[in-house]
Amino acid sequence: MDLKKFHDVCVANHHNGRLFFCSACQPVLSLWLVIRSSLVIISYNLMLSVLVLIIIFNAGIGHGEEERKPVTGKWQTTLKKKVAVTVEDKGIISYEEGEAVARGTWSSYDQKKSVAKIKCLRQARINANSNLVEVLKRIQIDTNNDMDRLFSECDMIGRTTEGYLIKSATIKGKPVFKDDGTCEVEVKVLIKGAVLKYIAEAKSNCEEKPRYSSQETKTEVAPGLHACTNVIVDARGAGVLPAIFPRFIDEKGEVIFDFLSRSGAINAGEGTVIYGKYLPVAQIGTSTSSKPIAIKAKAIGADGPGRTDVKIGTNDAKKLRNLEKKSRSLTKCGALIIVD
Repeated sequence: MDLKKFHDVCVANHHNGRLFFCSACQPVLSLWLVIRSSLVIISYNLMLSVLVLIIIFNAGIGHGEEERKPVTGKWQTTLKKKVAVTVEDKGIISYEEGEAVARGTWSSYDQKKSVAKIKCLRQARINANSNLVEVLKRIQIDTNNDMDRLFSECDMIGRTTEGYLIKSATIKGKPVFKDDGTCEVEVKVLIKGAVLKYIAEAKSNCEEKPRYSSQETKTEVAPGLHACTNVIVDARGAGVLPAIFPRFIDEKGEVIFDFLSRSGAINAGEGTVIYGKYLPVAQIGTSTSSKPIAIKAKAIGADGPGRTDVKIGTNDAKKLRNLEKKSRSLTKCGALIIVD
């Protein structure tokens, strides 16, 4: 029997349900079985991978939406008018007003029972304090440090600072009791006075070369930043971000003035610098309050990891140095920094 006839018999037997294959068919069949098995495994793994990617993608979208909840109400108004930063939907840091605010809520209280309202308010306050910790962590101390780094890297100092700030918190405004059985309360910490001094001291205790000394300075500090500030730096468009202890630096990166060095102002319960979004109408040589504006400088950029150091051009840097040397204006009264 030639090969063709043998193959025909093989095919006929195969169709009749007999497990008989010729030597020509068997390798082909074996190869087909291997390919088919491989295709099944590949298809299964591909389907599984696609399913996992879909789950991860959907989870990522959900997580992102949770973190980026829209800011509404009066916080949205504050963001438009003031130099402030929101921390998700938990709170807001207003560098212009010098305060950190957190919101807490609690639900399911009986509107007819005053005891239930008190319990709801207590739980809302606990929730607000928890959110306040997250808000405080986002406060930018200077270009290299935020409060989160202070809390985590300084161990005991960080924990005691966190506890001190929470104890310093007070209720802002009146609690809100809604018709759906939800109560809401806001708590705030003023980032000035004793709190500012405590942060400065805690930060200095974590540094090998402290920039702040708690010893009283002999330099006279004028009462009220807004009452005497006569240095304005326009940092709009320079990418400058707010901090409680910024620095002025020149184009070479050398420090013109470090606002953490205003120990006299910190000890006196004042802030170190003023932030604003709008340039005062008054020009150089006129008066915004009781004193004329001495210098109106223009920032040319931001520097440092946190982009809070204000880079000043060569000419303006020279004016600021001369002014500080002559009248100690920055030390006594700080400065007004206009940002986007």
